[in-house]
This record gives sequence, structure tokens and C-alpha cells, in this order.
Amino acid sequence: MEEVDAGACCGAGAHAFAGAPGGGALALTSAGRSVPLLLRGGGGGDAPAAAAAPSPPSALPSRGGPPSAGWHWASAGAHSAAVHAVDWHPAQPVVLSASADRSVHVSRLDAARLPR
Repeated sequence: MEEVDAGACCGAGAHAFAGAPGGGALALTSAGRSVPLLLRGGGGGDAPAAAAAPSPPSALPSRGGPPSAGWHWASAGAHSAAVHAVDWHPAQPVVLSASADRSVHVSRLDAARLPR
């Protein structure tokens, strides 16, 4: 098991996360206004990348650095305050997020481009 330092994208403090059904993606809470996503696969930016072969746990990003090969950051949601809760739909490529602004966002991601 490896530790990931998500402070650069999530802000300081403790954060919660939710793993996507089937693995390959994590959604995190954030001091910012969007939901940081850590996705397996190449690419980057705000759009999830093409699916990649499963990676061993040692391929997870190392603490203190950018995601290592095989992983990248993306984002979902658009709140006006910090994101306090995240979860994935059990069968669909959907991330749910709740914010201090008292809103809940349902973000549908491109299933063909999500890691499996």
C-alpha cells in the first residue's frame, strides 16, 4: 500500500475519498470547489483518459509528488464552496458530491474513458 499526498489538489487538512466500483478511480473531498479524481490510465486535464490495464498498488502516486505513470488527476463537479462528501453510483459512471454551499452535484463521466 502506498500513501498519496493529495494536498496540492485538495487543500490542507483531512479528506475523505470514495473508490469507484470496479476500482481504477478515486473521488476525494476538497477545500476547493471541484471534486478531484485520481484515475488510472494515461492523459490528464479535466477529462478522464482511456482505459488502461490494471496496475499493481506500487504504481500509485508516491507521497509528495505528482501521480506516477499510469495515474492522473482529473476533476468533476462545480460547487461554490468546499466539497465535504463524495460517492460513486454503484453501477453507473456517476460521481455524487455535496458541498458547504448546501448543493449536491451529480456528475456523469464518460464510461468508455473511465478505467476498468
